[in-house]
Amino acid sequence: MKRAILKTQNEYTIQTFFEKIKDVDFTAGGPSMTKYFKMDMIVFPAIDGENQVQIYFAGPKRFDIMLGSCHDVESFAKSSIMYRLFGVFSRIYVHFNANRKKGIQQVDETAEKLKSLNL
Repeated sequence: MKRAILKTQNEYTIQTFFEKIKDVDFTAGGPSMTKYFKMDMIVFPAIDGENQVQIYFAGPKRFDIMLGSCHDVESFAKSSIMYRLFGVFSRIYVHFNANRKKGIQQVDETAEKLKSLNL
């Protein structure tokens, strides 16, 4: 899993942070707000079901930018079926997937873009 930490100059909630970045052009695409269980997070368009740039609130002046699995119903169902069929081996392909490299690059580019905004 790829992760970058963004420390901001000002205090933000995930919602106020989203308002600041929603119109910025990112190589990962346009950000949107979503809810995963009870947690709000910012997500970018998924590369595939296993690779999506996501931003999580980690404190008033800190956000984690991560590459994670897409949290939609279709991706969850596919992952569950694959796990039932192949167990832990169903997750190995994720680490050798060509889209994984693209996702890692998008995390780095997103982090650099956010740092350049001096939020």
